[in-house]
Amino acid sequence: MTKIAASIGIEPAPFDRSAPPPHGVVVDALLGTGARGAPRGTVAEVIAWAADGDGPVVSCDVPSGVDADSGCVRGVAIEADLTTTYHGDMTGLHVAPGRLHAGEVEVVDIGIPSGVRSQVAAWLAGTAVTGAIPAKGESADKYAAGASLIIAGAEGLSGAACLAAEATLRAGGGLTAAVVPEAIQSTCARTVPEVMFSAAPGAHLDPQAMDEIMRQAARVGAAAIGPGLGREDATGELVWDVVEQMAVPLIIDADALFHVASTPDRLRRRAAATLLTPHGGEAARLLGVEREQVEANRLASAQRLADRTGAYVVLKGLGSIIASPQEEPVVNGVDAPALASAGTGDVLTGVLAALLAKGLEPRAAAVAGVALHGSAGKLLTGDGATAGDLLLALPRALEAR
Repeated sequence: MTKIAASIGIEPAPFDRSAPPPHGVVVDALLGTGARGAPRGTVAEVIAWAADGDGPVVSCDVPSGVDADSGCVRGVAIEADLTTTYHGDMTGLHVAPGRLHAGEVEVVDIGIPSGVRSQVAAWLAGTAVTGAIPAKGESADKYAAGASLIIAGAEGLSGAACLAAEATLRAGGGLTAAVVPEAIQSTCARTVPEVMFSAAPGAHLDPQAMDEIMRQAARVGAAAIGPGLGREDATGELVWDVVEQMAVPLIIDADALFHVASTPDRLRRRAAATLLTPHGGEAARLLGVEREQVEANRLASAQRLADRTGAYVVLKGLGSIIASPQEEPVVNGVDAPALASAGTGDVLTGVLAALLAKGLEPRAAAVAGVALHGSAGKLLTGDGATAGDLLLALPRALEAR
């Protein structure tokens, strides 16, 4: 490095702890992809010194202090404006908190043959994975395109049910049934007339709804439970009834995650596939830890939850993670700030239900669904985009696959 600096007229000098912070471009090449743990000694001092500068920072390989595999930040770390990484991208640059330190990421070809592969802690998925989503055939009917069931909603929470149900169709599904409390059934039916909303007695779903739920489940390929469901004790009883009796792949989201959090090991009893879609707080409750522990190492937390429950897990957030038992996790590399809006998680639930109903294997459905959701988010501009706008962007994102 010193020879390269000298060749372009830069004279190397020892680090001076008392020197004023930098005012020009800072090139960070302190630690590489093999570094683990918190920076120590002089390296930690240089990182802290660079943080006080007012010029742009360019990191080579990975911002020093960020774990290239997991995105963990265990001490001080460079906050780069641009990270140039070489030959192949790295998951740690796309998983928070590492993603927040990486700035813009650019992969640079340095002549390593494309066939060279290295061991990875996780796979990184971009928009190309949406190509796995089957298109509707010219002669296919609505059942062939995928039939889904959404179990959702409570009095005052009709919006979540509507968003999830409509998303199944916007993501290419052919038919959607939904079971909601009778208190909101007419509202939901007017809001999304393309969905067949069945009513169960009362303001909240409870075990009385099981007959109708199982009747609808007999004609679908996948189901989802949770958006806007509420936290009534009787609703929790229903959630476990569905978990233990539903014979098709089941997505558990939102309030349904709350109801299973006390005994998540029971999820292992399911014969059909289970897909959990928690954010950091919900994952923490399921694991019995503080949210800070989950966010500090999202990759490991997602894998722990998958191993504990036997379920496929989508840990939502910046760099959403798809984990499954005995398989490498996958990190979604499609960033979309517009997804930081209420209701977008309900839309994701519907998207995943649609892809499972199309017959995609659960891990593939989760990876492609998260990427499609992110691709639709990237089509939205401005801070005022809503979950409703995201619904309308889904068909465009499908066309681009």
